[in-house]
Amino acid sequence: MTVLSHRATRTVDQRPEVVHDRLLELAERLRTAIAATPVATGRGPLPATVSVGVAHLRADDPDLDTLLARADTALYQAKRQGRNRVASA
Repeated sequence: MTVLSHRATRTVDQRPEVVHDRLLELAERLRTAIAATPVATGRGPLPATVSVGVAHLRADDPDLDTLLARADTALYQAKRQGRNRVASA
């Protein structure tokens, strides 16, 4: 199981074929696409960015909350590193 955490949204992928490295690649593509697409407003384009935290289920994780907490930790790590980043835990 792999978790992608970005802002207030979490996506949990339970497919075993989705490996941690692949999800990191997808998260980076998501981050790049969002950064390249300003939001149109009445005052002109507004730049948008996203920070993403990724965590993979470990054999010693006692429950899903542990996995989600690690994904959140990675998210906050990405934000501390300057935002608009992908971090892994």
